[in-house]
Amino acid sequence: MKLNLKNYGINGKNKYFILCILLVFFLATCNIAPASSDDDEKDNLRVKLIEHDKTKYREELEYDGTNIVLDVVVENIPTNLGYSERSDEKDGGCKGLDVLMNYSEEYLKPVSFNWSEDFKDTKLKRYKMEDGKLDLSISFEDVVEKDFILGTIIYTPIKAGETELTMGGDITSNYGLSYNGNNPYYKDIEKVEIAGRYPSINYYDLKLDIKKEANYTGETKTTEKVDESSQNTDMADSSSLNIRVNQGETVVHVQEINVSQIEPKISVNVDTETVFDIKLVFLAIGMGLISGVAFGLFSRFGGK
Repeated sequence: MKLNLKNYGINGKNKYFILCILLVFFLATCNIAPASSDDDEKDNLRVKLIEHDKTKYREELEYDGTNIVLDVVVENIPTNLGYSERSDEKDGGCKGLDVLMNYSEEYLKPVSFNWSEDFKDTKLKRYKMEDGKLDLSISFEDVVEKDFILGTIIYTPIKAGETELTMGGDITSNYGLSYNGNNPYYKDIEKVEIAGRYPSINYYDLKLDIKKEANYTGETKTTEKVDESSQNTDMADSSSLNIRVNQGETVVHVQEINVSQIEPKISVNVDTETVFDIKLVFLAIGMGLISGVAFGLFSRFGGK
C-alpha cells in the first residue's frame, strides 16, 4: 500500500515536516521499552567475576598458559528499602549469601578459593569445589551495606578452547528476606501499604578463551568449612541434645532449638532407662492390694 500525501492536500515543506514528526515518534516508541527494562534492573544486586586486582568487568577473558584468577564481586546492595514482614524496622543490606558456580572439568581444574581480608575471620562460612561446581556460603556477623569482594577463585586451564563460567544463588537481607524480586516491603510500620518489592539479583557470566593450558603443579585446596563448633573444640557438641524423662513427665515437648551452624546435624536422645522404676512398681501393686482389702472389709462389715 502506497500513501500518497498529495491526495490529502499535503505537499512541499508540509510533507517533509510531517515525515519528520512521524520519524521522531517512531524512534521514541522504539526507545520506550528498553528504557523501562533498564529502569527495572538498575536497582538489582549484581554478582560479577572480575580479574583479580582489576575493577572493570569484561564479558570475555583470554588466557595463554597462566592460571585464571578471579574476584567474586557483589555490587549495588540496597540499604534502606522499607519495613519488612519480619521486623518493625526498615530492611536492607546483606547478611548472608550463597553462590553456585558451574565450570567445565574438561577445560578447568580448581585450585582454591580464598576469602577476602574482610571475611577471612568470619565464623560461619564454607566452600566446596568438585564435580564442575563451586558451592560457597557465608553468613556475616554484621550486615554489609556496600560493594564488596567476597573472595578470589583460582582455576588452572588444562585444555585449550572456549568455555564459560555461569553463576546463580541467593542473597539475603538483614532480616533474612531473599532478593528475588517478589518479597514486598511496606511504606510504614503498620504494614498495610506495599511500597515496593525487594530487587532481584543479576549474575554476570564469564566467557574464557584459553589459548594454552597451564602447567600448575602446586598445592590445591578445594574445600573448607568453618563454623562456631570448630572455633572452640573444648565446648561440648551443641548439636546433640540429651533428654532424660522424669517419672512425673512422660511427655517431652521441645519447643525451640537455636543452632548457629551452616549445616546443623541435630540429634535428640531421649533417655528412657530411668523411666521404669521397680520400687515404684511394687509400691503401686502394694497400694492396690491394700486398697482392695480395705474396700472388701468395708463392704463386709460396713454393710451390716
